[in-house]
Amino acid sequence: MMVTLTTIASLIPLAVGTGSDTLFGAIALATAGGTVAGTIGAMLILPALLAGRRRRA
Repeated sequence: MMVTLTTIASLIPLAVGTGSDTLFGAIALATAGGTVAGTIGAMLILPALLAGRRRRA
């Protein structure tokens, strides 16, 4: 979780400072979005799927 927070903290100024229309801004936004989506998936969605699978088996 700390790695995710530090990654987001370092990418947000790059995305905001350069604007999303430049290459670096677009890459920063895509990387930050993927990091957030991956963290949410790993912390919320995957455990819910595994818990549901365990109850059926």
